[in-house]
Amino acid sequence: MVIGLTGNNGSGKTTLAEHLKAAGFYYLSLSDEIRAELETAGVAPTREHMIECGNALRRQFGRAVLAERTRARIRDERNYAVDSIRHPDEVRALRQLPNFHLLHLEAPLEVRYQRARE
Repeated sequence: MVIGLTGNNGSGKTTLAEHLKAAGFYYLSLSDEIRAELETAGVAPTREHMIECGNALRRQFGRAVLAERTRARIRDERNYAVDSIRHPDEVRALRQLPNFHLLHLEAPLEVRYQRARE
């Protein structure tokens, strides 16, 4: 099973991912693909560099590139939690996997704000 996690910052994605990992799920983040590109280029993975690199990859290879690269790492015999899904094309790419389920997490603005401050 592959569970994709989406939602605003502070919505609980990381907490749910931690619970899934504790239950034996492997964790993958589409952002890991960006970090790998930056590491290869010898560039620090700052927020600004992550955004720039992600946008450059999408321009060069299409909006689903991060999901496609992540999908290639997924093995049928394992369960996965996949985070950092940001674009409908990424969802479409991941839906090609058997047994993919997308969860969108929500939390009230006040709760998300408090979580961000912590």
